[in-house]
Amino acid sequence: MLRDIIEIDEELCDGCGECVPSCAEGALAVIDGKLRVLDDAKCDGAGACIGNCSKGALRVVKRDAAPFDERFAPHPASPPAPAARLAPLQHSGSAHAHGAGGCPGSRAAMWDDAPARAVASAEQPSALRQWPVQLHLVSPNAPFWAGRHLLLCADCVPFSFGAFHSEMLAGKSLAIACPKLDDPSGYIEKLTAILSSHDVPSLTVAIMEVPCCRGLVQSAMSAARNAGYAGKLEVLTVSLKGVVIGRQALSI
Repeated sequence: MLRDIIEIDEELCDGCGECVPSCAEGALAVIDGKLRVLDDAKCDGAGACIGNCSKGALRVVKRDAAPFDERFAPHPASPPAPAARLAPLQHSGSAHAHGAGGCPGSRAAMWDDAPARAVASAEQPSALRQWPVQLHLVSPNAPFWAGRHLLLCADCVPFSFGAFHSEMLAGKSLAIACPKLDDPSGYIEKLTAILSSHDVPSLTVAIMEVPCCRGLVQSAMSAARNAGYAGKLEVLTVSLKGVVIGRQALSI
């Protein structure tokens, strides 16, 4: 049918991902450094994403497209979560940041404040109880999903959050992914199969504070809807300095 839908100018798009959180239907994702519409049926053509593109790479056009699927419309009782914003770093001493423009998730930064206590690796045993962990590699039929809490984690979180094993991973199965660099086309299908086929008491999505990470939340929400998931769904947001700065329960 002929209808309004988002069009992306690839020459102008820098893949920053700032617009992704504004799409409550989960139609947008950054793939190979460029924004993509994952499925025409997810895009309602309202253009909520346009105001979040500083490059002017988005516009609404009228073209032949699949009808909008109302299943992807946000539930009125659970408005979309506000986008995690990368606040300007406060610098002191020899802390530095480089590159004011471009993708917030690729902006170089460093700081000198050391953790309060260094712990020997022998005191921090691994909480990982499975293999593989990459979402593209795990099987939905693997036995480690059954009856276990699931942690869907952005690749960078374990490197930033120092207590990842003891405070985030312990007692959970793990799937890791990068919504910016991976091809997310199979994410929703695989997560739907996991949630549909196993008794998963809770799903925790751990992301970094950079905007492109929100794509992982959209994938989890879509999969939970598809699976009719009735368990607890929570999002944890970690700052670049390794602090949990957000904890939000989501409703399907």
